[in-house]
Amino acid sequence: MDVLLVQPYAGHQVPSFFMKLSARLPALPNLTLQQLAALCPPDAHVKAVDENRGEKISFDRGYDLVGISCRTAAVPRAYQIADEFRRRGVPVVLGGIHPTALPKEAKQHADAVVIGEAEISFPRLLTDLTKGELKEYYQSEPVDPSSIPPPRRDVIDYFLPTAAVEATRGCPVNCSFCFVHKVKGDIYRERPIHHVIDEIQNLRQRFILFFDASLTIDPVYSKALFREMIGLGKHFSCYGNVNVLAKDDELLSIASDAGCLNWCIGFDSISQNTLQSIGKTTNKVEEYRHAVQKIKDHDMNITGSFIFGFDEHDPNTFKETMEMIRQLDIDMACFNILTPFPGTRLFDTIAGEKRITSDDWARYSCAQTVFTPRHMTEKELYEGTLQSLKEYYKNIPTLKRIMKSAKHGFHPFMNSVLGNSLWYARKFDPGRN
Repeated sequence: MDVLLVQPYAGHQVPSFFMKLSARLPALPNLTLQQLAALCPPDAHVKAVDENRGEKISFDRGYDLVGISCRTAAVPRAYQIADEFRRRGVPVVLGGIHPTALPKEAKQHADAVVIGEAEISFPRLLTDLTKGELKEYYQSEPVDPSSIPPPRRDVIDYFLPTAAVEATRGCPVNCSFCFVHKVKGDIYRERPIHHVIDEIQNLRQRFILFFDASLTIDPVYSKALFREMIGLGKHFSCYGNVNVLAKDDELLSIASDAGCLNWCIGFDSISQNTLQSIGKTTNKVEEYRHAVQKIKDHDMNITGSFIFGFDEHDPNTFKETMEMIRQLDIDMACFNILTPFPGTRLFDTIAGEKRITSDDWARYSCAQTVFTPRHMTEKELYEGTLQSLKEYYKNIPTLKRIMKSAKHGFHPFMNSVLGNSLWYARKFDPGRN
């Protein structure tokens, strides 16, 4: 069996030197393609292409199957690729965040659609394909984490300084804007620790990025995992929540001993009313500074993520948020425009209020406006976010932050962080911004 796995291109134009540099450095591994490759039969020839790394697709090769995984912003390109292969008689399966949210739409461009996690459904699909009995839709219950195989890292034929690892699945917090629940679900599941450790020990890379929604959901599990990582000679970055990081010194101490260099925190908003309205139960604004200081006291860095455009936000929000960021003195920040992704409660709410202004999925990138905010215009939301981004990522201040954070362990995650803040730097134009 000859299988092609594709991550479609979703390009960005960026406004600063450091962000342009980060977009070109191959730091972030494509865990999705590696996980899908691990589900293929051992005797299958598997080719993985990540267009975001400049890799090219060969449409002339007679593949037995093309599998495309995509998020919403990349789905127009995914459909282009799928349509071209199907025109040539090659069966195509679509999966990932957007096809899971809108499977009937995706089916118009595919022979089959995988809904949700793939560990059970994708092997079934491959078996049906060999029998000539391919079904239109494949969906399974939440996967038993002990049955998740290690990723096929050999399908990435170039070296990356960072390896991706996933220790847990699901998130019980259920924020209104988050699409994790559509694919990974709200049932929190933990892989056996010895499975994760075996995977880490076999990595060539010294640096690891945990792709888990959060490694503070179950501190007992995370502490046990981090204890087993002590002495492995690895450094890592992971996601965590304020409510635990502000209070659990033991977790922070063990994480630091295990090689943690950076915690990624979704602060999201500096307004407690906003956090309450979106269901972000893990965040208390009054704990932000304490959490940041505790992390730094344990010699680790902080990357903070912030979102603009919630219903409580107005034009003053940008200035107030930037002032809070300066007070927090975090090492890196990511800025996003609130985006109502299909399949989320936020989408249902805003669509129900008839505030969606674009059905062009390519614009659903967290970098453009696609709905009418409640207390500002789309132009104010876009330009306020872009100005905040430009202000924070001025070259000299950015360089100073990077050098300052080096005392907690300079690491290649910095360019990964910058790569998560990619923006279209162009004049606002409704429908095109």
